[in-house]
Formats: sequence, structure tokens, C-alpha cells
Amino acid sequence: MTYLEKILYLSGKYISQCQFVVKTAYRLSFLNQTKKEGYISSLDALEVKESQALSLLKEHMHYSGEEHITYLQDKGFSIKDFALLKKVLLRRDYLISTYYMDNSEALGREEVAIYESKIKELEEYCQDCDKLNVELNKLCDRFYSL
Repeated sequence: MTYLEKILYLSGKYISQCQFVVKTAYRLSFLNQTKKEGYISSLDALEVKESQALSLLKEHMHYSGEEHITYLQDKGFSIKDFALLKKVLLRRDYLISTYYMDNSEALGREEVAIYESKIKELEEYCQDCDKLNVELNKLCDRFYSL
């Protein structure tokens, strides 16, 4: 795989991982409502919340990262998780909108050091995204283990 192919691959990987992060964040926000509404672990209540989360996610599919952040604010996320969620979603917006324009001159020089630094940067993005998705999924799974 060439350096540019690796950069394109990692960009696509990050965007796809972000889709799962958003889905999991919506799931968790709705599952957190079961706590507020007094449900302990009623499977029926959890299934209803899962269904509601998926429906709302489909309605919000076109949202920017900032719009998702605004919606998900105060939905029961820890400060640490919400900060990472915000970081991940804003990076996604940057990657989709201007990343390649901002880096076209540097990438156009075809210097190995630049390629490697961009690859390392994108790999770190993917690691943050993966770490957040795993953490959010663990929090969702706790609702089913009660």
C-alpha cells in the first residue's frame, strides 16, 4: 500500500468508526433515560429505548458533529467521555471538510516524513475513536447486565 493509499484508507476508516461512535452515543443517551425514568433493567424498556435511539439517529443522520454534540450534551455522559466524543466528532467534521485542502501542499511534496506524520496522525484519530466506541459500548452493556 502506498503512503497516499494508507492515508485514504485511514481517513475512510475514521469516518466509518465515527458512524459507530455516533450510533453508540445515541444508544447510551436513550438507555440513560431508563435510569431517569425509574426503570431498573426491564428488557422491554431497554428495547423501546434502543428503538427510539435508532429512529432518532436516522432523523439526525445529516447532522454535523457540532449538532450531534449539542443534542448529546447533558444526556448522562461522563465529562471524560463527552470531551472525547466532542473531540472525535469535531475531527470528523475537519477530516470531511478541509483536511485534504489544508494538507494538499504538504502531501504534494511527496516527502516520506510528511506522509509518515500524516499516517501517524490519522492512526491516533482512529485509536481515539475506537477507544471511545469500546467505552460507550461497555456502558450500554451494563444496562443489560443488571
